[in-house]
Amino acid sequence: MKRLKPPRYEYTLRELSIRASFYAYADENNSTYASVFARYIIEHLKSYGINTAKVVWQIDNGSEYIDSVRKSINRLSAFQSVLREYGIEQRRIPPRACYLQADVETFHRIVEDELYEIESYDNEIEFLGKAYAYQLYFNYIRKNRYRDNKAPVEILRERFPEVNEGVLNLPPIRLESLLDTCYKKNVQNGYHVPKPVH
Repeated sequence: MKRLKPPRYEYTLRELSIRASFYAYADENNSTYASVFARYIIEHLKSYGINTAKVVWQIDNGSEYIDSVRKSINRLSAFQSVLREYGIEQRRIPPRACYLQADVETFHRIVEDELYEIESYDNEIEFLGKAYAYQLYFNYIRKNRYRDNKAPVEILRERFPEVNEGVLNLPPIRLESLLDTCYKKNVQNGYHVPKPVH
């Protein structure tokens, strides 16, 4: 990328049954932003009538999902709390089983090669616009040779004909823009802090 320093972190969801991808950006990698991303995705799916209780979210053991390994085993991270709130099952891959996240890592390499390495951006609006255009291309046009040379939208039409294909259209955003909405202006240092009672 040229001229613009991009956001430091990309949060990615790869839907494995049809190979669609959704992503967003933040300058920090923590459970607060992972929870904002999860809520953004889940609310989008719900707006298209997707029963989120049937969703399974596979994660690695990154601190953005599970917080510190030293935390109390009974305390949920902000990300885990969002999944629980929506009745979504969470599956963690075993430690050192990175191959189980290969599909997400493959997408990271593809988007790096096909977007970040070839495009330049003068400002953040242009960056987000090109990221959105790439996501639309990826979900609606780009063929997947491991899926009978079909784009995710084609697989969606075959496997889930009752689902509106607009569900694959979710703009990448800066997650910071949703913090106030998700945490009611009570976020300090990356954690949800309730207002004190007087």
